[in-house]
Amino acid sequence: MSVIEKEVVGAVLALALTSGALLVAADCDESSSWSAVESGLLELFPPAVVEVSQVKQGETTISSTYTPSGSLWTPGLDERNVFDLLIRHEQDEDNSFDLRLGKGGQIYSLRSSFGESVNPQKFEAHWNDGVWQPVCHPTTTKYHPISRLPEEMANPIKESEYAHGQFVHGAGTYRLQGMDSGVFTVSCDVMLDRDKPGKLDIILRDAQHGRPMLTFGTLHMTERQISLGGERVADARPGEWLHVALSFALSGDATGIITAEVRNAEGESSAAAAPFTATDVRTFTWLGLSAAGGTEGIIYVDNLEVKREVDGQTEWPLRYDFEQESERSLDLDKLVVGTDEAKGGVVKVTDRVAASGKRSLEIRDAAGLDAGWQPLVRTFLHTTLGEALYSPKLASDITGNGRISRTVNWGLVPQLKTISRSPILYYTQVRDVGDGIIEMTYIFHNFNVRDDIDFGHLNTPWGSTRFSSLPYFYVNAPDGELMKYGEFKGSWDDETAGIINLRKTGGWNLNSASEADDAPSLALVFGRDRHFEAEQERAKNGQPYAQFRESDFRYGIYPRPDDWKTRPENSWENWYGQAVLPKLHLKQGHTIWYRFFFVINRKDRAIELATSLVDKVDYGLLTFDAAETPRVPVYVSGGKVVDEGVRCQVSGVSSPDLKPETRNRKSDRAHPAFQLFAHPVPGTMPLFLIENTTTGQQVITTDPYIFVPQEKMNYEVPVGAKWDHYRNAVGYDMRVDKNNSRWKRLLGYGYVKKPASDSCTRLSDTVDDALFPSPTTYHLDLWVEKP
Repeated sequence: MSVIEKEVVGAVLALALTSGALLVAADCDESSSWSAVESGLLELFPPAVVEVSQVKQGETTISSTYTPSGSLWTPGLDERNVFDLLIRHEQDEDNSFDLRLGKGGQIYSLRSSFGESVNPQKFEAHWNDGVWQPVCHPTTTKYHPISRLPEEMANPIKESEYAHGQFVHGAGTYRLQGMDSGVFTVSCDVMLDRDKPGKLDIILRDAQHGRPMLTFGTLHMTERQISLGGERVADARPGEWLHVALSFALSGDATGIITAEVRNAEGESSAAAAPFTATDVRTFTWLGLSAAGGTEGIIYVDNLEVKREVDGQTEWPLRYDFEQESERSLDLDKLVVGTDEAKGGVVKVTDRVAASGKRSLEIRDAAGLDAGWQPLVRTFLHTTLGEALYSPKLASDITGNGRISRTVNWGLVPQLKTISRSPILYYTQVRDVGDGIIEMTYIFHNFNVRDDIDFGHLNTPWGSTRFSSLPYFYVNAPDGELMKYGEFKGSWDDETAGIINLRKTGGWNLNSASEADDAPSLALVFGRDRHFEAEQERAKNGQPYAQFRESDFRYGIYPRPDDWKTRPENSWENWYGQAVLPKLHLKQGHTIWYRFFFVINRKDRAIELATSLVDKVDYGLLTFDAAETPRVPVYVSGGKVVDEGVRCQVSGVSSPDLKPETRNRKSDRAHPAFQLFAHPVPGTMPLFLIENTTTGQQVITTDPYIFVPQEKMNYEVPVGAKWDHYRNAVGYDMRVDKNNSRWKRLLGYGYVKKPASDSCTRLSDTVDDALFPSPTTYHLDLWVEKP
């Protein structure tokens, strides 16, 4: 069925249901797809106001078939895990592009003649940070931040394995930084220099964010012997390569014991064991190689590996032989501390000696270095198993003659283990206008059960540009002058970051490949707060309003290595950070929207187009009238929500009292169980269809966390409503293999309180207890319309 056919059927279906009529289907497909009604749920975006002539529109194709972008990402990442859609625009060399949308609705790749514009990503936050996405954070005055708690109350919260941050990402979650289960082996080849043997510590740590760093194991190597926790393991034998391996387990069968084995070139080995030197070790996140001397000495390290075996799978979070320039671990500028080249304390990759291949790591200690601060190579470790959890997609469609992609996603708190709930739905519309113009429209809906947590700190959008592709950064001034990075000043500024009021700009910024007029370029058009005065007047008069103060543009640049032009583009923090901070207030039950533009073109043309689009940037409150909002039918059979009645050929419309024998005889589900509003009418809450991945049970619920493992935290905080975020805190475990949830779809919206109309009934009176379990604080028994 074509997009146009779907829209026609959806419109007829909505008209019949709202008028109390019943569709009679002549030939229904039992395996029909629910996607035909999704356009009703997504028909809430304000109309477009920017058009280009047909000759400048170019050709657009949208495909869900995965093809690699061809971009260089951080080693170990596979973009198949994030890919959802490819929007390809074909026109001229300057304004053609490939835009790839991720499963969370984020723009994770945007390529044109400048190459890849999105940064190479961090392994622990891949395609979740630095991608183009909406982000928001609560700013209600009724909520007290942790910084106002006494230290003895704040520390247990900060040190908990459950994070307390409240940002809600449009893209999805980070990975957990550490690895909390499995059998680990840390191994390497080590040689102490024959003439100047140094001292080496191999250090194992639990270094979770928000908790004290715990050192739970150290292998100490001197010119005389190798020891573990005071237990002798073997002779050191300076001038000879030794293979060293440390093994231990975490969680499950963990014994709190580390075993060290040392093997020489002749294959002779010896071993010893020692207990962990710290208690409450939960994860293995940090590995260090420290020159532990303080006198002149040289240490060589080669073939450094970390191996993990868990649940029948094997991975190597770190595997490095110092031969490959492109390896992330070779970025010694970031990994090394405590050196003093003037005194002879250095760390470098050398070809002087190696256990295998041609190169090894050389660590040189020196006399006179500060005690306790010798050369140290350290790295954080991350699992390569499993996937990040991208914000669940609850509906999607392609419309606008194949030039528009629309989705709605449930935004997620980025920490996988957290005490914060997300009550945010993000609607995203990407429209290919033509001539290199991309119209982006975000809609935010706050479906929080509580009325005292509002969201007023928005990053919309938050994203990045890859420095190596687009190294020139400009912001235009109100008078049209093009200001280079560092030439404009905001309310907060340093060499690497700043914030500037939108009214102090001309409404856009530009990244380009060079300073030439024909340089490949990407502009972000964010406007100049066009409604600010009108919004302030509404607030003054007690009318509904969204904008509470002037908006800002935030920018930042990561330090660049001196050799950034020649080193691999994925081997350093290769990006400019950019974010618009529209000062819009998202209260409980409210819906706001924000529209901005990207422009891809040669520099002079991008400037011309960006300038013409400044006054087209738009935003504000969205309110939906119940009488004009279409309804969405929900079909139930056998205790499950089914798709029947959606893609049926319509043969006629008749009254509800039509005799049963005249209905479609192929199905007993032609009549919906109930119907919902397609859009968030005031006083309504969204209903989700969620499946338990362990039991197969389906539920209809207002609580997207209904199947997520939960743990009461019992934090001790002051008495008072302002602290109940912590006093009533529950830990949610959103890890992919733990959350037990398949978020299948957004069904629609139902009333929280009984409406005046007699056409509504309790959801609990409409479906059985398995499909709708007993109500709780977040799982509400809504009022839904009778069919």
